[in-house]
Amino acid sequence: MSSGLSAAIDRCIGHDYGVLRRELRGNGVTLQPFWEEYAEANPGQPTYRYTQFSRKRRD
Repeated sequence: MSSGLSAAIDRCIGHDYGVLRRELRGNGVTLQPFWEEYAEANPGQPTYRYTQFSRKRRD
């Protein structure tokens, strides 16, 4: 990953991934609605794209 992209990702608004991990344990629960809520709650702010959001959750 380029240092410019890495810096841009670091500036993005974070999310409480611990809460996500607990919520995603439920049967049939997917990450998509959590990402949509996160993106919609931060209009005009730099946010993670779905792929970045998903990768960060797994880290």
